[in-house]
Amino acid sequence: MSGSNSEKKDYGAMYGAVGVMGVALILAEIAVFFIYSWLEPEAMTRRMSVTAVVTILVSYPIGYYIHQQNAKLQQLTKELARIASTDQMSGLLNRTSFLQAVEGALHTPLGGPTAGSFLFIDVDHFKKLNDRFGHCVGDDAIKLIADIIKETPAKDSIVGRMGGEEFGLFLPHANKKEAISIAENVRRRVRRLIFDNGPIRQQMSVSIGLSMHHAGQSLSAFVQQADERMYLAKAQGRNRVAYEDAQTPIVGQSPIKQSA
Repeated sequence: MSGSNSEKKDYGAMYGAVGVMGVALILAEIAVFFIYSWLEPEAMTRRMSVTAVVTILVSYPIGYYIHQQNAKLQQLTKELARIASTDQMSGLLNRTSFLQAVEGALHTPLGGPTAGSFLFIDVDHFKKLNDRFGHCVGDDAIKLIADIIKETPAKDSIVGRMGGEEFGLFLPHANKKEAISIAENVRRRVRRLIFDNGPIRQQMSVSIGLSMHHAGQSLSAFVQQADERMYLAKAQGRNRVAYEDAQTPIVGQSPIKQSA
């Protein structure tokens, strides 16, 4: 795939250079025509031919260089945009870019009966992890959990770091059953993470709040509902998924049996 992209870039550079060269040649010939027709009409044909050759030899490398610099500038612009939208520690979208992406997905014309589900994911007892093992280990935990979340099998899912130890996962068009299954998969995989330095051992867990989008619901209300379910999961014992069923919050999974 990379070889194919490289070949496309080379062809693009070549065609761009040829285009610049062609424009330069036409302009040069027009200029030569007017100058020689006024100064030396009898030598016009020969001198125009010489001018064309010189123009080709000079304009092609210049055109190729200009085209290459323009391609590099475009690539740099894309890279700067990517950096600006990415949380550097986790590699996920930062909060602003993530919410903008979710809002855009909610307003697509093919939203269907439900625009999807939102998972608000918070790492349990994260401050205790930092206090016990140091912030470098805390950073490692953030990266590991981010990797687990972004490996969700849901198509076109959007993942972002909301801030600190909080993450967001948007599942386009997912119904409640699908969303709960994915949330439970994330919860179980995070639960397998254990930090152990001998005398101190801490098993990780997350509390997850789930909300389903309703027609006409704003982004802020959609996210707020998931946030409230997340706090409900924490209040019920952590290491669980909380979601809404009819008008009654229902909490999945039993409380954790040891401190996390």
